[in-house]
Amino acid sequence: MFDSHANAPQRGMSNFPRILTLLLAAAACGGDNSNTTPDAPGQTPDAPNPPPDPCNGVTPTQMRTDLAWYGDNRTTLTAWLDSVGCQSPGYDKAHKPVALWDWDNTISKNDFGDAITYYFIAQGKVLQPPSEDWHNTSPFLTDAAATALTTACGTTIAAGQPLPTNTTAYAGCADEILSIYDNTTTRAGEAAFRPANQRRNVPDFAWTPQLMAGYTHAELQQLTTDAITPMLAAAQDSTQTIGTTVENGWLRIYDQQKDLIAAAQSRGIDVWIITASPQDVIGTAAQMVGVAYDHVVGIRSMTDSAGKTLYNFEGCGPYPDGQTDAIPHIQGKRCFVNRFVLATPRRLRSSAGPTGSVRCSRRPIPMPTSSSCATLATSS
Repeated sequence: MFDSHANAPQRGMSNFPRILTLLLAAAACGGDNSNTTPDAPGQTPDAPNPPPDPCNGVTPTQMRTDLAWYGDNRTTLTAWLDSVGCQSPGYDKAHKPVALWDWDNTISKNDFGDAITYYFIAQGKVLQPPSEDWHNTSPFLTDAAATALTTACGTTIAAGQPLPTNTTAYAGCADEILSIYDNTTTRAGEAAFRPANQRRNVPDFAWTPQLMAGYTHAELQQLTTDAITPMLAAAQDSTQTIGTTVENGWLRIYDQQKDLIAAAQSRGIDVWIITASPQDVIGTAAQMVGVAYDHVVGIRSMTDSAGKTLYNFEGCGPYPDGQTDAIPHIQGKRCFVNRFVLATPRRLRSSAGPTGSVRCSRRPIPMPTSSSCATLATSS
């Protein structure tokens, strides 16, 4: 890389004679010093200011030894954190290293996206789509799926009103939605979604926030709390019946992951969660592990003028806001990290520069990876 300062003029040297002249003139104006009082005997010079504490007075925590990790993972993880934390030689508080976690079945046992989907259906919260046409919920929904949903859920409920999938009369509607969500097929076995770029989008994952459309962010965050609280308290292996479909009924947060996140944060590492579940869901749940809502990058729904969520999403890189083609999944994760975590300007949001080097605005955590913008991520 060329150094932009290599050929810069030596501006400091050009001012040297003038600066020296001023200093000499100042010395000449000192008079005869007849009133000068000598330093008191034994007077010591002021102590130098202590260097700034990059850890801000926080002592990096050690990972709990009472929590089981496989093999020597605890030791390995601690070494990785220490190598870039606030006590490491190259640490820069103004450009903190970034660590990214997945959420579902990484920080959690079982899927929080599933949990909110099941809750919406079990509680009759899914709203009838515009014009009673299920194509409006997702551009990837097939004609067969839209027809099956219209047949099962009917058109008597007005658009924008809740479908009473919590009643016996609408059990078939609940079962059809669940078949499409769980199996990506209708109950008749027909494909429910058109193909998508699976490295950036999974239409059935994206369907969760689309089924949640029509509510404000505040409402969705409260509904999330209502959904996950009983599932976190439920016995392991609990189930629930929605319509006539049996679904998972319990969730857990891994204590090991909560402890690891705390250890990273205590070392001045900027911890984020990147997930293909809805922003409002994981942003709400993440606070249980000490990660703020604004440090979660999930599927972020657009809103209308009344603040109600729509069927399309915020974008990244080549995908403008209002799109439905990219979510934080596989390669899509890097695209959204560039926008929301690394805050890369839009013109730089591609993952690779002109020479194939990955653009970074923060110091990465060194990990065995092909990317020079490595991030610490744990996986199940």
